[in-house]
Amino acid sequence: MYIVNTIKIIFAVLSVIFEFFAFFPYARDIFLNKTRPHIYTWLIWTITQGVAVVGIWYGKGGLGSISLTLGTFTVFLIFLFSFRNGKRDITKFDTLVLLLALSAILVWWQLDNPVMSVILVSIADTLGFFPSFRKAWVDPNSETLSTWMYFVVGNIFAVLALSQYNLLTLLYLSVITLADLVIFFIIFYRRKVFNIEKVLFNATLCYPIRDGKVLLGFKTRKIGANRWNGYGGGIEEGESPEDSVIRELEEETGLKISKEHLEKVAIVDYHNTNSDGGKFICKVHTYLVKNWEGEPSEMEGEAMITPTFFDINNLPFDKMMPPDKYIIEHIFNGKKIIAKVEQGPFQKELLAEVVIEEVKSFDK
Repeated sequence: MYIVNTIKIIFAVLSVIFEFFAFFPYARDIFLNKTRPHIYTWLIWTITQGVAVVGIWYGKGGLGSISLTLGTFTVFLIFLFSFRNGKRDITKFDTLVLLLALSAILVWWQLDNPVMSVILVSIADTLGFFPSFRKAWVDPNSETLSTWMYFVVGNIFAVLALSQYNLLTLLYLSVITLADLVIFFIIFYRRKVFNIEKVLFNATLCYPIRDGKVLLGFKTRKIGANRWNGYGGGIEEGESPEDSVIRELEEETGLKISKEHLEKVAIVDYHNTNSDGGKFICKVHTYLVKNWEGEPSEMEGEAMITPTFFDINNLPFDKMMPPDKYIIEHIFNGKKIIAKVEQGPFQKELLAEVVIEEVKSFDK
């Protein structure tokens, strides 16, 4: 019996350790704008896990209850942190899940039925994952992969540390362990897809400027990932560069512009070398725009997030694409240029000096 209790204590300690391993990188990435928790998901989990913890203690879970109790506080902290830069695309389904979670409290309080209450919070917690499943599928780089694996391992140790095994102690832990595993594999798989090197041949780039400030977005995937960028993208079949930049700016920010407000300032040939040695050239038509309709917003499902106005004289070049500072110093000072850029894999470094030629116009 002494040996069994000692092993249970070891499992409980390991569960607590992994709980903190899960929390700290997630919190760090929130403040670094790398991770963007879904605010409703973490609110739902705060409620459901709180009820489940009471159920596990009530079911005499013993040492196995400790890490989940501490985890409830960390989940609540992440909910509070999510007000900083979390996702807020709240649907009617999300609200229904929240109401289901709240109903579990009423069931226990009014009907004195802890088993039914734990069943309800297990269902609500699972459904509460769906906003994050959706977010992880669309934008896998907005989640911290290691956190979800630490949650899985920590939960397994919590199960092993339980003093008694019954519906009250096992159901909720089993459900969240499976859900944590699912979201881990979603992030892992989708990152594999998104991190394939993007090959693009014709594209546009736009810098909205007003009152000495330029609008940039933080890109989460594809070319320019994890850097501040201007807005734009690939030119679709049948589009002119102007049509493309108008479409891209509206898709990524909600801003509406017209052709007469576009000022073409650069054509840049990006000579890109992939990690497998393959090469491709992307011609980027670059524009300034100083008039638009609407206010910039973060658009659901887009790679560009956190639209932010920066002072033109104080741009975050250390967090932008390597050639940007050389090009911007010309185009933001009334110059029109044709440029050549040579970049390495994933466009993370320059392989040669940026070649820039000032021109009067782009007419052939």
